[in-house]
Parts: sequence; structure tokens; C-alpha cells
Amino acid sequence: YLNDVVVYNEDNSYTEYDGQGVVFTLTMVDGTQTDIMAYNPFIVIDGIGYKTKYEPCEALNSYANELLNSGTANIILEEPPTLSVVSDETAIGAVLGTYSWQKTNIDGTAESAIADSPHPLECKDLLSPPFETTETTATLRFTEDPDTILSVQCWSDEHWGEPATNSEDVTIVGNVLTLKLGGYIYEVTAEWNTENGYGGTASYFIYLKTAD
Repeated sequence: YLNDVVVYNEDNSYTEYDGQGVVFTLTMVDGTQTDIMAYNPFIVIDGIGYKTKYEPCEALNSYANELLNSGTANIILEEPPTLSVVSDETAIGAVLGTYSWQKTNIDGTAESAIADSPHPLECKDLLSPPFETTETTATLRFTEDPDTILSVQCWSDEHWGEPATNSEDVTIVGNVLTLKLGGYIYEVTAEWNTENGYGGTASYFIYLKTAD
């Protein structure tokens, strides 16, 4: 899965973001252990963050998804998976918005959590600056793929602070979005069924700017 990693530079700003990373403990030939976390666009090695290209995190995320789907890993997600949006070979983390999440405990009891968030147009400070891309598409990458992407909508950044503004539809084929020219705030809403002992719905926000 992972042979080479292109590291840009040491960057510990991953600690400023909320979300989930995929964590692995590697045992070396000499018996020592190293903890590695994939948290797009970061690789964290023994607590030190490095900004990387997209592929290393995607490789580790794919391996984690295979473990989840194999049925051999007893993993219960406490909250919705994280979402990264990939364009220009770079991944940027989306902000988790409103969600409703349920998980089943080992004793069979269920726990539910509901979190509300402001409207995307009221999150300028949180979402700025925009991620700028020269491409006209972006790919959605979840740490665990949803069963359904319920909707994708967007608003022009001309309407910051105006939550009553009507949204615009976004074309999505599979997990690939067609981006609009200029600066737009995108909201993705997805759903996970509860067959694996957890699930629910969650929305995500991201601010993208496509060159004219």
C-alpha cells in the first residue's frame, strides 16, 4: 500500500483541526514501535506532523477501510467519519457541521449524539481562506465511505453572512464534484446505515475557489 512518501515539511498545525485520523502502530525489525497517523493532508509520525502529498494518506485510509470491511476489526466510530476534498493532487479537510450519530455499545445498549452548527455562510472565519484549485472537479474522500451522499449544494462567497440566500445545486457523479468558477462554499450531506454498529447523517463544509 505505502512504499514512498513525499513530505513537504514539518507542520504541526494538524492539532488545530477537529476530526479523526487513521492510526497504525508499526513494529520494526529491531522490535521498536512507531505510531503513524494519516490525517489528510498530514502524516503524523510519533506525534510530529508532516504535510504530504495526497497519496500516502489515501493509501493508509484505503487499508483502514479494508480492515473495516473485512469484519476482522472490531471498530466502532464514535462520531461521523472525516471528509477530505482532493483537487490538484492536494487534499484539504472539510469542516464537520450538523450531524446525528448513533453507536451500539458492547453491552448492546445504544448511544445517540446530535450536534448542530451554524449555516455555512455564517462560518467565514472557520472556513477561510479558500482552497484554490486550477481544476474544475474535486473528489470526495471519506475515512469511511457513506452508504449514500444525500445532497451537495453551494453558495457564492459573495453571500457571506447571508444565510437566507438560496443554495445552488452541484453536479456529482460518484464521488466527483463539478466545481463552479470563482469562490464557493460547498455543503456535502451524507448518510451511513447502522449495520456496522454505528451510523447516522452528517454535513460537511468546505470553501473552494476555482480560477476563472
